[in-house]
Amino acid sequence: MQEQILYKKVIESIVDCLKKYMKNFEIKFSEDKDDFGIILEYLNFKEKLITPLPRTVIFSKELNTKINNKIFISETKELIYYFKDLFEKGSDINNHLSKSIFSGIQQDILFNNWNIKHIHLNKKEANSKEEMGENRGDFLLFCIIIEKYVFFLDVREHPHGAGFTSYSFLEIISNNGWMQYIGFSELNDIIDITFKVTNDSDIYKLYNAHVNIIFKLGNKFFIHVNGVRSSGDKGKNVDRASEIILHIKNKCDNFPDDTEYKVNFLEEKNLFLVQLNNQCFSFQI
Repeated sequence: MQEQILYKKVIESIVDCLKKYMKNFEIKFSEDKDDFGIILEYLNFKEKLITPLPRTVIFSKELNTKINNKIFISETKELIYYFKDLFEKGSDINNHLSKSIFSGIQQDILFNNWNIKHIHLNKKEANSKEEMGENRGDFLLFCIIIEKYVFFLDVREHPHGAGFTSYSFLEIISNNGWMQYIGFSELNDIIDITFKVTNDSDIYKLYNAHVNIIFKLGNKFFIHVNGVRSSGDKGKNVDRASEIILHIKNKCDNFPDDTEYKVNFLEEKNLFLVQLNNQCFSFQI
């Protein structure tokens, strides 16, 4: 089988760009991973971030009830609306996320499985991982973020372990009709399932073992369309890394191995431009 020298040189240049980018921003990644592994860790890191865009904020029924019943002290209520305002303005909120955003290796179980991000309710801004140690909050805002909308699920005291995979999050999401926004699809033609998973600790253990779960919510059954893979990575990121590798290989297959090439990484656009002789192709990563 032909060695595909051109492909190896091009993919190596692309991966070197990603490594340089992550080193510059002090993002932890595995130096010993192969090309596919580095691309996957870059995707894992990037997807944890929130792209600053003006978004419409929608409160869950449950969060509205808590606010109306004055469950929160005035300071916490003020912080909820402070972050609502930040989202609507399109402000950069990334420094209020978990410090795991600085790692392509560390998996976020809550985000990978349910597309839920958690935000530390604190007005203090931070410009580095070290400074983020000073803007943590006792309360976390749990939300689903898509291109034009943010769905505020709930505000809770900072949980630990199984508290992050509480079945009650799914109940809130289902009750508000938002299951499609976390990547879940309803399973039809099912009467019942033998093993119903509703215990937070059971969910936590299964997700730590990278098991995809069928959930019963009300009289309906749901499963994640793409879920997580055996590595714990989001299925969509594994698929995307594979697509990128194949795309580059297919392009390089049309040129001889001694072809002159040039790779440019437009970091702000997350876009690669690859020139092979006088032909150019691009792809988003």
